[in-house]
Amino acid sequence: MASTELAFEYLIGATELAHGTEIDIPTHILNVAGKVTPRKAVYRPADSRQRLDEYARSTFVRKWSETEGAGPLDTLNMPWLLESLVRSGITRVLQGTAIMWHAGHAYGAGTFTVPTVDNNFYYSSSGGTAGAGEPVWPVVVGGTVVDNDITWTCVGAPAYLWTYTPDMDADDLASQTLFWGDPAITVWRSVYHMLDTLTIAGDVGGTGGVTMAFKGGAYFPTEHDPDSVPTARAAPLLVPYEMQLWIDSGVDAIGTTAITGRVVGAEFTIASGVTRKWCATGPAGAVNFQSTGRKKRHAELKLTMELPGTTQYDQWVAHTTLKARLRFSGPVIAETLRHYVQLDIYGPFEALEWGELEGSNRTIQLSILSEMQSTTYDFQVVVQNNRNAL
Repeated sequence: MASTELAFEYLIGATELAHGTEIDIPTHILNVAGKVTPRKAVYRPADSRQRLDEYARSTFVRKWSETEGAGPLDTLNMPWLLESLVRSGITRVLQGTAIMWHAGHAYGAGTFTVPTVDNNFYYSSSGGTAGAGEPVWPVVVGGTVVDNDITWTCVGAPAYLWTYTPDMDADDLASQTLFWGDPAITVWRSVYHMLDTLTIAGDVGGTGGVTMAFKGGAYFPTEHDPDSVPTARAAPLLVPYEMQLWIDSGVDAIGTTAITGRVVGAEFTIASGVTRKWCATGPAGAVNFQSTGRKKRHAELKLTMELPGTTQYDQWVAHTTLKARLRFSGPVIAETLRHYVQLDIYGPFEALEWGELEGSNRTIQLSILSEMQSTTYDFQVVVQNNRNAL
């Protein structure tokens, strides 16, 4: 009899059309070490039959599964994960460059945008989604399109910017079907999976890369092989040395004041606020949870910085509302465009702790919990990669 081999386990999945509707053909393979663990809650009353046996009967009253995964930060799969964690307010912008050619000469340049109206690519002379009465041209990425005698050409490898801004008034998070196991032995399928938390971290003081770790929950798994296995995507590796941090306050726009040469480590955690609900379904019902709800949520940014001055300490003392932007950058896609995951957050510095850097100077460890911003957003996640679809 063959034994289960860890080396051949996979964790794959797909977005469900509706919560709890299983998927047989997964679309994404997560290049992380993960697992799906079945759980059940047991009702076991103490026995009272004038014997020393403490228990004589039991039955289980709830079933579910807990999921987890950890590995390198993945810019290619991150938008898919954010569908189950942040979702609302998604925009997808093509960051390639367009050149207008006429009679063999270049006359202008601009950028591509993906309007939400029909999800097609367009080019406009303003470099964005066209306004009323402004001419637009549909563009084939990597090719050309001709309007009368003007030729618009997409040059360079395209990059795609995915923006996820949470809706704090609605429940719009997507659910997923996950498959986990060794296909030579058994694969378990868990339906109605939703993320609970996602943490992205980088430590310049260490020798590892930028990492991500998530936890979630789903229905109790069943043994069920997928109809097919998606191809693994060769996501780039990101290193902490290339992270960037901006901290602004007052009227300054977010991403204005760079903190350079001082950032030692950063950790950003997003909680979905998802809760799982068990309701009575009658004798024929299952003991899985029946639905999910949402509780209040926030994001948290933890920073470790060397302390050559007291600016951030003074901001902590004053309880100043801050606008922080953290970016984990990766390899170049084209020209100046890179793979990256960017995390924005609004709020004052919270807890303070002292640390030390390489035994020669103090570090300051501060955290920000996101607070409501009526005109912008509490937090936002932006991903740039070279994929034009989830």
